[in-house]
Amino acid sequence: MENYFWVIESAGGDIIKYTRPLEALKPGEVLMEIAASGVSILDTKLRAGKPALAKQPLPAVLGLEIAGTVVEVDPSVTMFRVGNEAYGMVGRVGGLQGTLAQCVTADARLLAIKRSALSMRQAASLPQNFIRAWEGLVDRARATADKTVLVHGGAGGVGHLAVQIAKAFGANVYATVSPGKSAIVQSFGATAMRV
Repeated sequence: MENYFWVIESAGGDIIKYTRPLEALKPGEVLMEIAASGVSILDTKLRAGKPALAKQPLPAVLGLEIAGTVVEVDPSVTMFRVGNEAYGMVGRVGGLQGTLAQCVTADARLLAIKRSALSMRQAASLPQNFIRAWEGLVDRARATADKTVLVHGGAGGVGHLAVQIAKAFGANVYATVSPGKSAIVQSFGATAMRV
């Protein structure tokens, strides 16, 4: 089976569609047919050839996050079966192919089963945003029930997750929101503060 994917060959260059045969699975991997791929600010910086820490050898397939369906499973993998819908952060690091593709082989340890309540697009947008929110609230601020937390942009990509994480840890949460978005943070149990 051929796999199509999108490549940037030079900084600021066009995104070009290529095809090549699918790679064989390695131990611990699954083959995912991608339904949605998250594109992050880091991807846009890589494409533009911006900061040194974001440099990656080109040509490159961008994309880090995915949601899709498992279509093949290495026999050593026990937590996934063919047909499972999953999501995760599996591409463009450590020499791995990015996720702007039809299919990608992925380390099963970097995936989670997608809940049916989430669309593929929603699931593909979660990993990096969740990690940012978790690192800020849990790893650094150590949110607990005895703390009050202010989340700026509480209805945004990282913000709405930060509100929910802080509430899960029992914190008293306030969140700034733009007009018309108060109900979003209130539905998560935060006090909305319009800006």
